[in-house]
Amino acid sequence: MVSNALFFAAFVSVMAAALSMKPVVTALASAVTVAIVPAWKWCDGRWKRNVEKVKQQKLTTRMKHNALLHTTTIDIRAFVTNLEEQIKSLSKSIHVVLGEEYVLKVAMDDININSKAIRETIENLL
Repeated sequence: MVSNALFFAAFVSVMAAALSMKPVVTALASAVTVAIVPAWKWCDGRWKRNVEKVKQQKLTTRMKHNALLHTTTIDIRAFVTNLEEQIKSLSKSIHVVLGEEYVLKVAMDDININSKAIRETIENLL
């Protein structure tokens, strides 16, 4: 709308200048200026209102993103806590098994020594 008025004013100005009609150019320029000012104010008001809407949308988007990020962080913390508990439990189990393995190894060594002694005794008897 504004661009059409500007184009029309420029076209008429060029035509009037070409025909050397200064009073017509002056009258058209003032008429177009009077028509452009309200249109400019209207466009400026629309622009400012849309800028405010965009700012509000950005703020809303940030708030949603932060809420989602906070929820995700809480979920991740819960998973990490659960994982830590599982690792501690596994570590305790490993320590028990290693302790039992040592006991088992000592017992196996005793059995092996005793079986050698039994074998030697049997060989001596034969």
